Amino acid sequence: MQGLSEHGIACSDLGILWGMNSNSMPATFWLLWHMMRDRELLARAVSEINACRMGQTTSLLSFDTTKLCNQPLLQSSYAETLRMYVAVYIIRKPIYEVAQVLQYTIPKERMMVTSSAMAHMDKRNWNLGTLEEHPVESFWADRFLTYGRPKASHSSASPAYRTDSMSMNRPGTPPSSTACADRPNEAKFSLNGYSGAWIPFGGGIHQCPGRHWVKLQMLLSFAMISAAFDVELLAKGQDLKVDMAKYGLGALQPAEKLKFKIKRR
Repeated sequence: MQGLSEHGIACSDLGILWGMNSNSMPATFWLLWHMMRDRELLARAVSEINACRMGQTTSLLSFDTTKLCNQPLLQSSYAETLRMYVAVYIIRKPIYEVAQVLQYTIPKERMMVTSSAMAHMDKRNWNLGTLEEHPVESFWADRFLTYGRPKASHSSASPAYRTDSMSMNRPGTPPSSTACADRPNEAKFSLNGYSGAWIPFGGGIHQCPGRHWVKLQMLLSFAMISAAFDVELLAKGQDLKVDMAKYGLGALQPAEKLKFKIKRR
């Protein structure tokens, strides 16, 4: 690696290995689990995956990764997985002047700590469905999908303060009859309006530099497993408990084992 010393290369490699084992692998597991337990959702996802296959006449699995990482349902499912299962501590301190955070005054050079889970699980931040049938405690793969043309105000309006007149553009909300006359059923992935609410990688200049790699690894792993294997969960109604031992350090891991059958297609 040009420009890095041996010590710098070792630090970089250690960061990749730590991120892979501590974050991306548990997050990939949760994505797979939610997909495999809902056959209808899995079928929708596989349809997007098949559209990204390359060289389907051969036995080798090959995907257009750029196209794969831009599929609407796959992206929404990835974002929802991180919303539910990533809890990181975010540490900041005001350097130049006193900071005012809501009713709290933070003096200069004083450290403040918050958790991404507070924003991820605050129902005021999120679309809960037309009848609020999708609470923040449940996995909803369509939460980040939008339908129709976004209004000009959509990117600046916080989900917590959106009015009913904006609901046809809310992520996860199905289109109304007038939402998009030319392409009424076209879903698009969108993080618009979720600035400061969806923060699994932190924020600002200190965002995780491996965030694009994590997205690719999660979606490509899911694509390859679903294309190569048929997985059957033996306890289909089982709700896995989450291990909170590493809360604040990244992706949370399951607290129990999952029984399943797997066979090559």
